[in-house]
Amino acid sequence: MTPNNSVLFRRRVGALRTVFGLTEEGTPKMALAILVGEAHGDTPENQKNVAMNVHVFDQHKPIDASLVVVTSTEFRIFTAKGHPEEEFLTALSNETSSGLLPVEYTALDSAEVRPAQFQSLFQSIQGFFLVQKELEIQQGKIAEAFRGYLSLHHSSTVQEAGPRCTQALAVKDDQAVEAMRKAASFASIIMKSYVLPTLEEIMLQDEEDAPYRASAFAADIERTIAQPKHIRGLENIKSEVYGIALAPVRIHMGGGKMQLLSEESVLPRDKQIKPQALSLCYAVRYRGYASYIGRTVLYNCDKSQKDAYESLVGLMGHFTGLLVPGAVISACWAKAREWYAGRHAELAQFLNASGGFGLGLEMLSSASWLSEKNKRTLQPGMAFAVRLALEDVSAASSAEPFSILLADTFLVQPPGNESTQILTSMAPFELDEVSRKVSKHESEAEAGDGEVAPAVGLRVHTRSSERANKGANLQLEMNRKAMQAELIAKKRASGRQTTRGNVLAGELDHTEMSRLARGEMSLNFPQMANDGDLKAFYARHLAAQTPGVHAYYNIILDTDREILLLPNLAADGSLSVVHICTVKNVEIKSEQEDRSATARAPSLMFRIQFHGATESNAAYLTNPGATFIKELAFRIVFKLDANTSGNQSQVIVQNMQNLIRHIKLTQAAIANRESTRQANADIQEQTGLVFARALDTTRVLRDVRCYPNPRMTASGRSASSRQGTVGTVEVHTNGVRFVQKDTEPLVVLFSNIATAIFQPADNDQRIVFHLHLKHNILVGKKKTKDLQFYLDVTDESEGVGTRRRDTSWEDEYAEEEMERQRTARLNSEFLHFAKGFEAASGNAVEAPIRKFHFFGTHDKGMVKFKGSECTLFSLTEAPQFVQRMHDVEIAVFERVTALKTNFDITFVRTDFTFTAINNIEYKYLDKIKDWLNEASTKYYETGVNLVWRTILKEVKADEAWDPWGPEGWDAILRDTDSERESEADAESDSSFVMSSSASSASDGGSAYVSDETTSSSEESAYSDSGASDSDDDEEGLDWDELEEKAAKEDRKRTKRAGGSDDEGAQRRPRRR
Repeated sequence: MTPNNSVLFRRRVGALRTVFGLTEEGTPKMALAILVGEAHGDTPENQKNVAMNVHVFDQHKPIDASLVVVTSTEFRIFTAKGHPEEEFLTALSNETSSGLLPVEYTALDSAEVRPAQFQSLFQSIQGFFLVQKELEIQQGKIAEAFRGYLSLHHSSTVQEAGPRCTQALAVKDDQAVEAMRKAASFASIIMKSYVLPTLEEIMLQDEEDAPYRASAFAADIERTIAQPKHIRGLENIKSEVYGIALAPVRIHMGGGKMQLLSEESVLPRDKQIKPQALSLCYAVRYRGYASYIGRTVLYNCDKSQKDAYESLVGLMGHFTGLLVPGAVISACWAKAREWYAGRHAELAQFLNASGGFGLGLEMLSSASWLSEKNKRTLQPGMAFAVRLALEDVSAASSAEPFSILLADTFLVQPPGNESTQILTSMAPFELDEVSRKVSKHESEAEAGDGEVAPAVGLRVHTRSSERANKGANLQLEMNRKAMQAELIAKKRASGRQTTRGNVLAGELDHTEMSRLARGEMSLNFPQMANDGDLKAFYARHLAAQTPGVHAYYNIILDTDREILLLPNLAADGSLSVVHICTVKNVEIKSEQEDRSATARAPSLMFRIQFHGATESNAAYLTNPGATFIKELAFRIVFKLDANTSGNQSQVIVQNMQNLIRHIKLTQAAIANRESTRQANADIQEQTGLVFARALDTTRVLRDVRCYPNPRMTASGRSASSRQGTVGTVEVHTNGVRFVQKDTEPLVVLFSNIATAIFQPADNDQRIVFHLHLKHNILVGKKKTKDLQFYLDVTDESEGVGTRRRDTSWEDEYAEEEMERQRTARLNSEFLHFAKGFEAASGNAVEAPIRKFHFFGTHDKGMVKFKGSECTLFSLTEAPQFVQRMHDVEIAVFERVTALKTNFDITFVRTDFTFTAINNIEYKYLDKIKDWLNEASTKYYETGVNLVWRTILKEVKADEAWDPWGPEGWDAILRDTDSERESEADAESDSSFVMSSSASSASDGGSAYVSDETTSSSEESAYSDSGASDSDDDEEGLDWDELEEKAAKEDRKRTKRAGGSDDEGAQRRPRRR
């Protein structure tokens, strides 16, 4: 062992001399004696002499069989010769120098150690400070000789040193605080990674298994603390510097008093651990410094027990908030009890008498209890075990008495460091983390509040438990079907039908045809009395050679007004006005091409095809009873002069081709205008924001990022996160504003917000406040219905390229604890902002349910989906997914087969659009069903993927269709259900299993069933309602046609590349 830091040693010795008054101005003739006897199996724990010895020498264990004497002028150490620490003590004494306290080490001969020898050494000392109650328990020759010396020469000059020792050890220096942090981290890891998972496995054991008793569990915990290297993350720990304190581990079940010092808390020894309220606590040491932790785990407990635990969590937060420097301990505990009695009067009588005890090198000192009798003033560096307990509670709603415990290690910190006060906060303490409802037959589904416990997955179930599990699952499925039947009965009773409002016409509102049918289009003609004026109007334009007016053989094209003027069939030669948007196609054919031609003279056919009475015609949907012209044909006859007919035909063809070209250009301009109108059709301008006069802290969120990013680069792309995308979110009277430097503020009105979601960083690295809008808005140059303000809780400095330092596990867990506290602080800020938003807007802010999540794909990669009470969402990965169940007509589980592989889920909305989530693991099926039942959403199951574009096209075309009637969703999806059931029966009766795609192909299949049930679903073929149908064009092509098509595509790519493949291969980029 090498000598410790001499500066720390002398500073601590100097502090001891000040506390005991061993100075020239105090009691120079007195001395402090620290006597530590030889170690043996019966040596009592928690001795003040041991604590003082460790404190002075800063070792992880005391120097046994030693005597330390401190006076105003010297520091003397006595051991027997051949002591294991002789080398260390010799080196320490050699470090003395002028101006510093000299250290003298004396190794006594064991045969000569007797009281007379001490008399010669301590002639100038007139009295001793020592811990008298520990004097008789010290063993060894030095201890016996020193006791004899005191009885002979200082029987009346010995003063009790206990209170002053507690005072000297109460305030920890930086090295002591660091040691306590490591002890607390170790205690938290043991609780989080071993105690709670093991206890959960014990609770789930089968009845056939041997009973697991409290004493055995306590012994296992002690062995794990002594040898923790099998715990993940502690493989390289130096176990010799850690150890158990206050052995044995205390375990308490049921009611009664929880004894802190008595081993009776783990009795009776033969009591089996069963699902109930179980409390356990233990203390561990690092280099002598102790940390204390205690938890109550609630298994199958009622509401009164959970409420009692939550009341202690609230008391813990309030009481630790009172323990600040300068406060008096007695006043703090009195205020805490008064606060608790005011909020939980029925439980106040069961609260323990004290709030905890002092921690450090010594524990359970009477001078350091957190009680109303302790009048000490708190100072920075003091450490306590805050131990709150409700003992033997007899609640009216609880069948039996129970006890609840919550204990943590607390460090008094200077103002501004409140977030690092509770050193053991890394261990689970929230109600949903320690409360479990377990069943022997449904352990995997319910044990971990949505998280599968790792220990449970390793268990081997017996056949009897499997049969019971199957029966329980059947009962749950029957309950789900009953809830679905009740749900559909309510929908049928309400007579609800989907409100279409002519859905197809609504989809085509952006077209020029729709505007023309509604009379919204103006041609800007001057006042004209009759058709002759129209002819004269265009005659003047043709004479003036107006650029937008073209005339070809009595056919006039006005590109400015986008109309065609055609010769009428009437005898008066009047004109018919046709808008270009009604034209579907135009073409010319010569007499030889037109086989239907009967004229003998050479002629040219000019045909105009119009949009007919089809669903793609908005005019037809608006006026279904109107008459529509399908086609008009004009024959242009050539002169029968043989010398000029050839040239004349070429001129006519060229002119008509020019006319067609102008018509096509006009159609292209209309199409571009329609696409622009469609893109901007549902964009709502966010104007009219009313600013609030004052913004409190709950209505402002600073230093957050926005997605999509309002700041755009010159190329139109969002600036990266390192280009100043941080801004401030403000909640005003009627909307939200995001303010960013050098960027136009982004405004969203409350009237345009459909759903607000707050997602804390719970096992995620991002905190999100998400707004799902009713109408699209423009953010920069991006149209979006989803806007989120977020913050990544991980430090940006810890990127992929950051070089990792070689640190110990204690440093890693200290960093993890700091990160957890930072996450908690940021979660709290976002939560307060969400409450401020809720109060200002009047709209409830939704939050994810912790017990519900699953993984699937809705775009490209696998993402995590969460759900609130009525909204399903995935917010941390782009593109975000938000689906309100209020907008969903039905949910359909696809590819649900007896093989229990991955499945898909499709949500059909009330506006006859759909969205899908693919590749969901089968284990989440029941969980999603239960959530849909809670959200009052009807669901179906099929064994195949459905072609939803075909289904919805037929459904929305039939205005008389009732979704809950005889021909509703049940009728559409009944066939696929029966196919799945028959397939499941076939699989259960045969060892040969046919794939769903093969079976549907052999049976002919349904018009609604996809031919790519298994393969396409894995590639998200049905995840997007706007997916292309181009694959259908290749049906029926033989190999020659496919090869020819591939060759053409190769030639096109080569042409676009600017040369042949060989030339492209030879080109290389020039080196700059």
